[in-house]
Amino acid sequence: MVLKIVEILRFWLAFFTARIVTRILKLLGRNATQLPGKLAIKIFPNFLQKIAKPTHIIAVTGTNGKTTTANILTSTLKNLNIPVINNSLGSNMAEGIATLFLQNVTLIGQKTKAQWAILETDERSAHFVLPAIKPEFLLITNILRDTPRRNAHVEYIASFIAKYVPKNTKIIKCYDDPVAMTIAPNNSSYTFSILPQPDESQKETLLNDCYYCLTCGNKLNYTFRRYDHIGVYSCTGCATPKPPNLLLTSTNPQNNNLIIHNDTDTKEFKRLGSNIADSYNLLACVATLNYAGFTLVDIAHALSKVELPPSRFNEKQWGEYRVVQRLCKTLSPLATSLAFDSMNNESPETEICAIIIPDYLKNNPQESQFWMYDTDFEYLLNPRIKQIILAFSHAEDFLVRCAFAGISLDKITIIPNSENVVKNINWNEINTVYLFNDIFSQAESQRVLNDIQLHIEKENHD
Repeated sequence: MVLKIVEILRFWLAFFTARIVTRILKLLGRNATQLPGKLAIKIFPNFLQKIAKPTHIIAVTGTNGKTTTANILTSTLKNLNIPVINNSLGSNMAEGIATLFLQNVTLIGQKTKAQWAILETDERSAHFVLPAIKPEFLLITNILRDTPRRNAHVEYIASFIAKYVPKNTKIIKCYDDPVAMTIAPNNSSYTFSILPQPDESQKETLLNDCYYCLTCGNKLNYTFRRYDHIGVYSCTGCATPKPPNLLLTSTNPQNNNLIIHNDTDTKEFKRLGSNIADSYNLLACVATLNYAGFTLVDIAHALSKVELPPSRFNEKQWGEYRVVQRLCKTLSPLATSLAFDSMNNESPETEICAIIIPDYLKNNPQESQFWMYDTDFEYLLNPRIKQIILAFSHAEDFLVRCAFAGISLDKITIIPNSENVVKNINWNEINTVYLFNDIFSQAESQRVLNDIQLHIEKENHD
């Protein structure tokens, strides 16, 4: 009895302390997206378990696509006129989620304002977050090799997540990912897949992190490999799994819409983004909402009003020049490879200047560079690419990797920062600019984009 009273008192101390800190931070003009939750958990470690939570929680985890997918899910629910909260402004770890729940409860913390929550969840926080929030649904976008210092071992990450999935949580996972498919096999699940497309070729990427079945140890047989270990595969030692619940079968050639089937219905969906990873993100959202009870018709209508945030993908047409700004997740070999590969989808008449301005060494100058040698710089051999500009302080590391990929060094221009990018573009040789930045260089990228616009408008005016 005494212990119970102490627990209650510690909860309320944590709750009101966090509330007061939130108020102070907002008065100071701060966002208050993480510190209140951090303090609450410090005072009362079980705070996340005890605070009132929405009835329907969708947790989104995995290696790539978490942020984009969570944002699309949130926007779609809003378009369905459903009040929803998400942690897009805060941390995807326990502290940020605790802060979000604090902001979603009434003054005394007994009732929630919104009954739906979309929670981007860092896969390395699964041990703390998943048992505490007990999500109704867990969307696993993919399990791929990521930043070497954190998530480079896919089997470890998969087993880490699986260990902490509540038994009543419903799982949505990618049928084309043999690693993700091993997670929580006894939970109720819903799977999604993309058929090989007529104009799609196999990608012999440098990475393949699943040669052997993680369940029985037999070698996997791939009939189509999309990238890394994602594709169409079979295992000689395991029973054939049941077909996917949701299938992207083709693209409408007239409007480029995606044609998606479930067991009972077929519907066209507006494409978001330009590469196959973008299609997987959209399909993951459709699968999650369909599993949650929404029809394909309603989901398609709500998704038709959604746009990718410009910080992830931004495309402009200024005069005769097209400019594509794309987030490139440096330190993640596959994400960077897919970003580079996006230029291979361009038409033959496209002539590209690729500008690369990452800044991942800004916060950690001792970061290892070996991730670049798992990255497919060979995609930059694309004959449509007429010029490559490396505009950052450690560009020589990229230059060496480009040389190993066989890229002509005559194509490459190195400048120490992004201030003079526009002056170094060979404007007479190109009609398209690709601008790649990471999360650390978004401000620089936006400045370069603005400079490009001013240059083009000035040239057109003159």
